[in-house]
Amino acid sequence: MKKIKYLLLLIMLLPIKAFAYDIKCPSGPYKYQDKFECDITGDNLNYDEFSGTVKTTGNNNLTCSIKDHENGMETITGDDEMSFSRKGTSYDEVLVKVECEVTGQPTTSMNEQLMVPNLKYHVYDSNTDVSNEVLRSGYIVVSAYKEDEPQTKTKPRDTTNPNVRLKIISDENLDFTFSAFKTVYDISVLFDVNKLNLNIVPQNESSTYEIVGSQNLEIGDNVIDIYVTSTDGSQLCYTLNIKRLKRGEEIYYPEKDSSLKSLEIEGYTINFESIILDYSINLKYDVSEIKVNAIPTNENAGVSLSTTQNLNNGDTVEVTVTSEDKSTKTVYMINITKDQPPKDYRTAIYIGAFVVAISIVILIILKTNNKNKNNPLLRSKKNKEEVKEENSTPQTETVADDTVEIALSEINRGIDTSGEVVKIDLSTEVKPVETVDQVDSNFNVATSNVTTLDLSNAVLPSQLQATEIQNGEVSPVDNTNTQQ
Repeated sequence: MKKIKYLLLLIMLLPIKAFAYDIKCPSGPYKYQDKFECDITGDNLNYDEFSGTVKTTGNNNLTCSIKDHENGMETITGDDEMSFSRKGTSYDEVLVKVECEVTGQPTTSMNEQLMVPNLKYHVYDSNTDVSNEVLRSGYIVVSAYKEDEPQTKTKPRDTTNPNVRLKIISDENLDFTFSAFKTVYDISVLFDVNKLNLNIVPQNESSTYEIVGSQNLEIGDNVIDIYVTSTDGSQLCYTLNIKRLKRGEEIYYPEKDSSLKSLEIEGYTINFESIILDYSINLKYDVSEIKVNAIPTNENAGVSLSTTQNLNNGDTVEVTVTSEDKSTKTVYMINITKDQPPKDYRTAIYIGAFVVAISIVILIILKTNNKNKNNPLLRSKKNKEEVKEENSTPQTETVADDTVEIALSEINRGIDTSGEVVKIDLSTEVKPVETVDQVDSNFNVATSNVTTLDLSNAVLPSQLQATEIQNGEVSPVDNTNTQQ
């Protein structure tokens, strides 16, 4: 049992050569009497035999045959119309060519196929037996058969030969202007006109003419051709396309037409009708321009537009159509409405964000100050700084009035009768105010320098006016009767 398993596994692992063959045909569609080719393709090998028979399937609308071609293979028994038998090596993947023609006349489109039900092949010097396959092509579409339409008589339009030109075409019921050099006319008549009586005169009296088409008019389109033939056989055709209107319809004069055939606004739908003159579109708030395409019913009419740029809410774009003969004008109006722009909240948002930021900063400062007040270390340090600031402030000692009196008396004593100035040392009498340098350290007392009074310019006592001190101010005393 194990040996069988190993053998099966070995067979599965061995390389197996797979040959691929096919019938390749173009899908069409093809109509009656069309021809096309199909290829039987396969591997480019050296064959001992490659044979089979081509058949058609479906509704037998195809007729096919084997086509000879140079591909490096040679015939073994000879090909007939539908069979092949060959050997050798092909130059390419095309082993056999088949030529087909649509010979059926189906009333509706049909799907056809080619097939080779008995393909046989054997590769030279291979250990395998002859192989058999069935080949089938894809669908080939054959169109429904139609009878060829009869060819219409050519209408000559060359007006260079004067012998084939007409001088007059007229009728009391026809309103048009004839020219010998214009050969086609489109004319409308009212419902009441049901018959014509054409008056035709050739330029050359020897030329003849023939009227093809009835002068009894039907409602709708009527075609009348007038063939003019000269003596040398040359011809010219004049055509009258006459439209008889329905009861109540009016005659259309293209040269007087100032209507639009179409009006389009790029990006908008307006359901245009030529008799409707007013239309409305709504633009987005940031759109200020539109593109208008207007086509007149008469291609020779003029079309002008008012500005289509910088549009505001309530504006109107006017499309003016002027008839070919300038006799009429028609104005189509496109009314513009615009959406309101969205409100801009950016300024309010910025202000709100700023206020929130300031509020947060203030809260942080308040919270920090409150925390510092409750911190005993910071409170003790602050108290020390306040004490230091108070102690460092200079203090001024008030000089009593008697001090001034002593100073003046000493000055008087320092002046003798000879006028000599006596230097007075007041270091023992006046002392500077003591200051505190440090709060928590020793106090230092600043001593003052000896003050020297220069009395060289002092006046004599006899000339010195007496002064008196009242309420801390020095004022002169009248001493005219006082002797020193």
